[in-house]
Order: sequence, then structure tokens, then C-alpha cells
Amino acid sequence: MSKHRHILLFFSADWCPPCRAMEGTLINTSFELEHKALVIKADPKVCEALAASLKVRSVPAYVAFNDGVASEPAYGIQRIDSLLDMVLV
Repeated sequence: MSKHRHILLFFSADWCPPCRAMEGTLINTSFELEHKALVIKADPKVCEALAASLKVRSVPAYVAFNDGVASEPAYGIQRIDSLLDMVLV
């Protein structure tokens, strides 16, 4: 991940209705961030150690990395501008 200056990490689960609702927003966010940031989707059950280290407590959760520094997690349904603001500070 250190290769990219800006990363948006989206923690999601298949069983989570709000996570499924955010899929379209995340696709649009990734288009908006093309060539500016990397958008990654992760399942917290598969990436338990990463989720725990970032203090992710529920899904959907979003963590931005800017120049290697992780933000506090944001949770729930988010607007695209909020996600962009997390990454492009």
C-alpha cells in the first residue's frame, strides 16, 4: 500500500444491507479517484488483523490513508463527497 499516496479502504460484508447499498457509491468514488487514489474493498472477517489494527468495529466502514497515515474509521451510509474528502485532504 505504501506505493500509493492516497488509499480508501472500504470494509464490507455480503450479509450487510447498507454495505450492498454503498456498492454503487464506491464504484462512482473509484471513478472519481482514478489516477489519484486507490480504492480497496475488504471483508473484515477475512482481514481480521487489519480491521482490528484500524479499530474497525462494524460495517460498512471506511478508512483513508493519506501519505501512509490512517484516518479514524467512518461508518454507515456515506455520500460520495464525504468519501472524496476523506481521501483528498
